This record gives sequence, C-alpha cells and structure tokens, in this order.
Amino acid sequence: MQRRVFLRVIAAATVAACGTSPSSQMSGPDAGEPPSDGEASCTNCLDLDDPSNAALTHVGGSRVVRVNNANLLVARTSETDFIAVSSICTHAGCTVRFATTQINCPCHGSQFSLDGSVLRGPATRPLAKHTATYDATTNVVTLT
Repeated sequence: MQRRVFLRVIAAATVAACGTSPSSQMSGPDAGEPPSDGEASCTNCLDLDDPSNAALTHVGGSRVVRVNNANLLVARTSETDFIAVSSICTHAGCTVRFATTQINCPCHGSQFSLDGSVLRGPATRPLAKHTATYDATTNVVTLT
C-alpha cells in the first residue's frame, strides 16, 4: 500500500513539474497559468535576450505569456513585427495556437486571423487584440 501511495506522489510531482516549462503549455480550459516572464525593464515587456523568450527570436515563433492578468499569445510575424491577442478561445476557453498566417483553436477547430477576428467557427467572437511594439535597439517587445 505504501509503495502505491509513493508512486502516486511521484506521478503527481512529475505532472506538476511538466507544467512549469514555457514549452509545455497545453491546450484546453484547464491548461493552467502560463509561466511568468522573469525580470524585465518594464512590467509589460518581453526581453528577447531572456532564454524564456527564445521562441520569439525567429519569425514564426510564438509563446503564451501573462500580462496584466491576461493570457496573451505573442507571435513574431516578421523581423520587426509582432502580434499579441488573447490566448483564450472565445468559444470554449481552450488555448489557441499560432500557425504562421492564422490562429487555430485545437479543441473545436475555430480559426482566427492574426488580428483576432473570426475566420471560421464555432467561435463567434474575436480574440481580444493587444498592441505589441518591438524596439530592435533593446531587443524588447512591449505589450499593451
């Protein structure tokens, strides 16, 4: 009996540890909180020199971040342009994914344009859009 409890504790710890990595973000309404974004010169900034933001250092890269109590999908669409939209699908609350020319919800197939507007349902409401401004001299993206 003790061995069974011990194995459950190990399994629970392993599952909990899996959720702490920026690359381990799962889809679905119970995906949990995205990782915090470390120290930055401002509270709404992503320093691209920070290893946790490595996905954003190349065109086509994306990650989910938490800014001002909102979960945002941030994606690099060109060398100097970034987008930021709510990462929560307006249909059923799943975490959306960046797919180069659109944003997809893996749960029920909703598709959104890069500005958050609905391309295909079942979602009927757009994703909230945020401003993402890149400063190439500091290599920092500011989100508002």
